Amino acid sequence: MILLALAVLACAGALCAVRVAAGPGFVDRVVAADALAMVLLNVVLTVGVLWDTRDYLEVALVLAALAFVGTVAAARFLSRGGPLA
Repeated sequence: MILLALAVLACAGALCAVRVAAGPGFVDRVVAADALAMVLLNVVLTVGVLWDTRDYLEVALVLAALAFVGTVAAARFLSRGGPLA
C-alpha cells in the first residue's frame, strides 16, 4: 500500500511540475510550487514510514516551514504589484 501511495505521489508531483513549468500566470505557478512542496513533504514522510524510521520528521518539518515562508513571500510580492509592476 505504501508503494501505491508513492506512485500516486509521483504522479501528483509530475503534474505539479508541469504546471510550474508551463503555468499560464505567475499566480498559477506559485500555487503549483506550493502544491509540489506539499507533495514532496508527503513523499518524505511516506519514505520514513516505509523505512520505519523517525529520522525524516525533522526534514519534513523544515520543508514545510520553507514552503510556508516561500508562499507568504510570493503572496506579499503579488500584493505589492506582482511581476509586471
